[in-house]
Amino acid sequence: ARRFPASPYQPYEIQQQFMSTLYDTLETGGVGILESPTGTGKTLSIICSALQWLQEKKKSLDDGEDSAVSSMEVPVVSNEPDWLRDFDNQDEKRRRNERKFRRERRRSRARQESAAFNKKVLATLGGGRGAEAS
Repeated sequence: ARRFPASPYQPYEIQQQFMSTLYDTLETGGVGILESPTGTGKTLSIICSALQWLQEKKKSLDDGEDSAVSSMEVPVVSNEPDWLRDFDNQDEKRRRNERKFRRERRRSRARQESAAFNKKVLATLGGGRGAEAS
């Protein structure tokens, strides 16, 4: 059984199972739906197992052991349903399109503001020359 040193107490068996399952889910990158009865320490179990996973993942990255994460490749999990992968892909595509739209809108505003500024500068310079000529 995996040990969870971040837990401030000796975990009960149900907490140990919960933490191990959550850790394994994080490790494989799949989808986990976990449940446990009221009062069994779900919050503490989530925190302890997630923190341990993060600490171990950081250590493996620092040691250069986790090439998939360090090269930003996301492994395909075979037990992940197609509909979930499709949703993730569509969601990522939607986010990219939104970022592109916001970026284009900012550029358009910047061009408009620049054009307005240039027009004012030219009007000021043109107005100054006109006053000198008369």
